[in-house]
Parts: sequence; structure tokens; C-alpha cells
Amino acid sequence: MIDHLTRVRDAMEREGMDVLLVTSPADITWISGFRFNPWERFTVLVVPREGNLRFLLPGFEQDAVASAVPEETELFLYSDDSGDEEAVRACLAGLNRHARLAVRKDTVSLADCERIAALTGTSSLADCGSLLAGLRAVKDEDEIEQIRAASEIADRAAASLIAESVRPGATEAELGGELSRLLRLEGADGSAFEPNVTAGWRSALPHGPDHSRQRGVHPGQDAIQAGELLILDFSVVCGGYCADLSRTHVLGESEERQREVFDTVMRAQREAIDASVAGKTAADVDRAAREVIKESGHDDHFPHKTGHGLGLELHEDPSVSVANDQPLEPGMVFAVEPAIYLEGYGGARVEDVVLVTESGPEVLTDMRAQERLELPLR
Repeated sequence: MIDHLTRVRDAMEREGMDVLLVTSPADITWISGFRFNPWERFTVLVVPREGNLRFLLPGFEQDAVASAVPEETELFLYSDDSGDEEAVRACLAGLNRHARLAVRKDTVSLADCERIAALTGTSSLADCGSLLAGLRAVKDEDEIEQIRAASEIADRAAASLIAESVRPGATEAELGGELSRLLRLEGADGSAFEPNVTAGWRSALPHGPDHSRQRGVHPGQDAIQAGELLILDFSVVCGGYCADLSRTHVLGESEERQREVFDTVMRAQREAIDASVAGKTAADVDRAAREVIKESGHDDHFPHKTGHGLGLELHEDPSVSVANDQPLEPGMVFAVEPAIYLEGYGGARVEDVVLVTESGPEVLTDMRAQERLELPLR
């Protein structure tokens, strides 16, 4: 198996880039193997086409990073007390002799970009965003296994929540909190975002209601009721890699309008998954789902793209959108999540994790768990 650093350097050779100055924690993790969160602190992984890596980071990470990165990596450490100026200068020293330096412009701040340019004496920095995003989009076997494990945790947690806690009168906040607890018990590192549980009219809001401007109103305190649409939307992080899952149900007996919306979303998802084959494009997957929803008369009720890539970040390449003609390749993993949202009434969203393989799409989450809309009342 070719390691990530070798893949990066091969791509640098093809693109004519001499040095990458990598500042995104996810990119740094993917290249070096070191998982961390720098918060507001400046970090840079310097990746030359040949030679040793250089790594600038806070000094308190020294022991952790030494056990993760290649032994020959040159570390440039600084403390919160002394500041990073001297370490940054030492780390970037001599890089101006290279013809082409590159940063990922969609993740580096303008301030950091200007700082790098000033210290390296480079008037124009190239952009390595497409290079890194494209490499990370195609997962290797180890990455796929981590996403598979995260997907299995998501399935088990959802099943436990439905069996033990989903009942009339339970609040959205209670169910979200319980879901977080179950994820940890099942072996997750945590979540990429707080679980989003919405019921009734609130399920028509893709990310839930915003109570931030309503004084005295506390998000999540609404209770779910029998006969309402209910969406469970949550993520799982396992070994640093993400899975994303959404399930739609009704407690007790559903009504015809709910069943029509749910069945349409289910058909849209099946068409999108069937289109998730190597050689087609991400746009083809989105169009497959969108056509089903359009034919049902709900085209105006599906306001977002059909899905997004999954990996070290919850949203990465490929973006499953009609605006993205990126060809699908074996090893790509993404969420497929068509939806219909009816303002003031409720919504339905079904989301599963799909892997593109040589022989066709493989769904890593358990689609059978979403075969029924109705849940029994307890």
C-alpha cells in the first residue's frame, strides 16, 4: 500500500510543486498521521518534494507528535509564553530558494497566507487545494475500515435509541443527549456535530430551529408526539474518520401525506445509490435523486445537495451536487441524503454512507433499519 506522503509527493511531481505549506489540521493528519487540534495556535507541516518534513507546532505536543510522525521529521516547537515568531522563522528558513511554494487557499487564513509569503519572500503562492482534496477523496483500505466501523457504531446507537428511548413526551434534547451517550458506549471518539433530533414542524428545518434570538426559549425542550414526523440526524467519529446518518420515523400510525413524502425520499435515495458507480460523476448522483423528487412535485422542497464526501472531515470531496462533474472513483466514500421539507408540517430525510467500489456501490450503514416509517408506541 502506498503511504499518503508518497502519494502527495507523486502528485507534487505531476503538478510541478516544490514545497507544500500545510496548515489544515485534517490535511496534516492525513499526511503525517498525527491527530490534534491546534485551536488558535499557528501550525504548519512543510512538505518538500524531497527531504525531511518540517513541523511547526506548540511545544506541549512534543511527546505526542514524536510517536506519530516519521522519526526524521524536523520539529519546530514554541510555547504559549514565548510566542511562535522565532520558531516560525526557523521552520520557514531557506524555503525561498524553491521555485514553487503552495498553500491550500480554501483553508489557510489571509493573515497566515500573508505571514508565510512575507517570511519566505514569495510574491505568489500556488494553490494545492485541489491536489490535497483529490487525494483525500479516494480512501485506502485502512481509511475505509475506520469509516465502516463508524457506520456500524451509528447503526447500533440508532437502534438502541429507538428501542429504549424514543417515546411520546421525550424531548428532542433528551434524545440528542442519550444518542451522544450511546455513541460513546458503542466505541465512538465522539461526533462531528451535536446530534440533531427534530419532530413535527421542526423536522422541516434541515438543521433544526434557531432559538438563539428568543429570550427564555431553550433549544431542544420540545417534546415529540405520536403521529409526528421525527428525524434523527447525527454523525460518528471513529479513529478520526466520520460517518453520517439520518433516519425518519413516525411514532404510531402515520398519515397518507407523511407516507407519500417518506416513500418519495426513499425512492430518491435508491436511485442516487444506484448511480454511485465508478465512471459516473457526483452530479449524476445528485440528478438521480433530484429527478425522483421533481417528478413527485416536491422539487422546491429539496433545498440542499444530495450528499457530501466523508473522511477525516464530515464534509469533504466529493460534493454530491449537480454543480460537481468530478468523476467517481473506487475508494470514494460519501453520504447520500435526499430530503423533502414541508414548511410548517414536517420533513423526511434518509441518509446512508456509500462506498464506490470496482463492482458497484456498497452501503456501509444498515439501510434495512429505514425500511419502515412507523415505530410502535410504547
